[in-house]
Amino acid sequence: MAIIRTTIGGLPAWADNEPITQRGNLYGDAYQMGHGDQFWAVLEKPDLAASEGFILVDLSNTADFPHTETGKIRVYSVYVDIERGEAAASGEFLIDLGVITRVDATNGDTKWVAVMHEETDDEATDNRAKWFYRYEWAEGLDLEISGGAPVMGVSNIGHTNDVTWQTDVNLDSPIGDTVSPPGVGDLVLYVSETGGTGTLSVCVTVYYITEAV
Repeated sequence: MAIIRTTIGGLPAWADNEPITQRGNLYGDAYQMGHGDQFWAVLEKPDLAASEGFILVDLSNTADFPHTETGKIRVYSVYVDIERGEAAASGEFLIDLGVITRVDATNGDTKWVAVMHEETDDEATDNRAKWFYRYEWAEGLDLEISGGAPVMGVSNIGHTNDVTWQTDVNLDSPIGDTVSPPGVGDLVLYVSETGGTGTLSVCVTVYYITEAV
């Protein structure tokens, strides 16, 4: 049986009790496994014909979602399956993925971390009506919010004072329709159409954990 060891200072580390070092980048970073169990949530919405916002992960809802911590969401993977309806004409569907940064009973703000463009003109003659997107963050995308802004990142796209997001209006989510009120730190999806006509079907699968702050 072969034994494979790393090296220390260019020499083999053969001794049983000798420490085995690991080398990272200039800052000492090395690959890290995500800690704790990863949870998953799935939202499928067929034949969307109007702009609509959805809750993908409700951070504060530990009764219906599988997580227990409520400080922040850390996202590891997002899979998005999109299919355009046959009646879709000239125009563009936008699928926004992001986090709520502020919300009250009147309106709310978001920051998008990804935007998917589905151009109907681009596929007018090649019959491409189905798309699949996959987003991966090996160390997790930290969605902590403080003071109405993301702590670990910046984005120049999102909603400001948008009535889609209100604490007294329940939105569709993986646990059911019109059951999830928006809250700060929630992972959300927004689907809209710019010009044109037709429908869009979307299915989103999210792998995540939650943490304290």
